[in-house]
Amino acid sequence: MNKCVRNILCVPILILTSFIAVAPAQEVSVPDPGLNAAIREALEKPVGLLTEQDLLSLTVLEARGRNISNVDGLEVARNLVVLDLGVNHLTNFSLPAALVNLETLDLGANSLTNCFLPGGLTNLAKLVLQANALTRLTLPADLT
Repeated sequence: MNKCVRNILCVPILILTSFIAVAPAQEVSVPDPGLNAAIREALEKPVGLLTEQDLLSLTVLEARGRNISNVDGLEVARNLVVLDLGVNHLTNFSLPAALVNLETLDLGANSLTNCFLPGGLTNLAKLVLQANALTRLTLPADLT
């Protein structure tokens, strides 16, 4: 391949890689004010956008007693090992399937009537559900 043709082929690749290098961080929306505040406290990031990279850095989230009623956005925190959502206002809870690294999940003292845990939680060693009003609890078959 002559030098001219090789240079013509390299220019588009260089242009594309420059766009990748300057791509902005993916913003994550966490609409529940209590959950948002707990995440920001854990990250030591009181202001600014919450990004996917921020949430991926979370391994422990202590969000006890923060009036949380919605966990939207938490699905991005795939590296969580400990999640404490005790003493909040959750009524229906469905654990995001991506949170397979969880070892401890505390949902005690909420207002839960329904709770769903997906399969694949092979690391889950502690599940706290006391002081709820559960009428429906779905546990995966592979949960030990």
